[in-house]
Amino acid sequence: MRTAFLTLGSVLLAAALIGTAIIFFGLFNVSARGGHWPAISWVLHTSYRQSVALRAPAANTVPELDDEDMVALGARHYQLSCAACHGEPGGRQLRTMTAMLPAPPRIEEAVSEWEPNELFWIIKHGVKMTGMPHWPARDRDDDIWPVVAFVSRIPRFETGQYRSLLSLENQPPASASPSLQASDTHLAVIHDCVLCHGQSGYTDNDHVPRLDILSREYLSATLKAYRDQQRSSGIMQQAASLLDDDTIEVLAAFYASSQTAPRGANISDRDPNGTLTMEEDTTAASVERGRRLATGGAASTTADSMPPSGADIPACNACHGPWPESLSPHYPALASQARQYLLAQLQLWKSGTRGGTPMAKLMHESVPELDYQQMADLSAYYSTLSGTDVTDRSLEK
Repeated sequence: MRTAFLTLGSVLLAAALIGTAIIFFGLFNVSARGGHWPAISWVLHTSYRQSVALRAPAANTVPELDDEDMVALGARHYQLSCAACHGEPGGRQLRTMTAMLPAPPRIEEAVSEWEPNELFWIIKHGVKMTGMPHWPARDRDDDIWPVVAFVSRIPRFETGQYRSLLSLENQPPASASPSLQASDTHLAVIHDCVLCHGQSGYTDNDHVPRLDILSREYLSATLKAYRDQQRSSGIMQQAASLLDDDTIEVLAAFYASSQTAPRGANISDRDPNGTLTMEEDTTAASVERGRRLATGGAASTTADSMPPSGADIPACNACHGPWPESLSPHYPALASQARQYLLAQLQLWKSGTRGGTPMAKLMHESVPELDYQQMADLSAYYSTLSGTDVTDRSLEK
């Protein structure tokens, strides 16, 4: 028995010495041209698959991924952040990327063997020794699901469908207003913004905010917060990461000076039954509850018209309008803003995830007392207002 232990010890010591020599004398060839031995490739790929399978969230936690606006948002982020490595669906892959070891798989191949919950985990956490990065924002899972919705759709794509999702064919080149001195570099950045936010800051994507209704000061502060990692978003931190102060000011001035058509509509502009053509509980009753909360706070509501709340929630319109004149350019206007976007932001405020701008502390004090129904009602109310409404007509009744 003693002889066996001595033999085993000798083998382990020899292996350790050989391994040390390989490392410290540079005997292991790290050249990407050499490739891996077949056994090593098998070990790495099998470990990868099993690791993802063990750690991916349960399949029943996957949200609804058939939302076309969500798919479109995911496609536009993919174009700016992922296509360089994995290629465009149906397109070619950059030669430099195919020379990597391991090479990033073409996107069609990359998504073909994974379920949505597994794709979510891969996008969120990345994969060591592959070049696949983790999601830039640790606490913004809601940012990741649009990308999952998009890549999960790729196996069913028809020819040209990807370019149609980007809407590049229908987007004229972005141009600054005559009062702005924008360089070619600034115009190129604006063109990237157009992918998600539209030619003039207007978009009908319910997951993307309108920028044309926001002030220059608010837009500037927001972009700097994303760039400096004071506000969390894997999508926007990526978009703002290389912007300098001068470019941010040009972008903010460009979108603040844009003039576009109103997005929302008052209840009277809808069908005779008063039912709004929007998802979830956005009936006229929901909008009315939101109006009361926005214009009078929780104290103005009754048990019949608003879910109970134990807190004295302040009126939202004091800061966010509609008003004849804004109290501060750092208070964003909400009239005609995207409903789903508003609801998502309120949920982020409630969880303590959102912040980074000068007035954030006011929202941290106000939103935690709101329940989900109240947040949905507020989102419904503001999204149905016309962007041209500067005063709340309902207050005149």
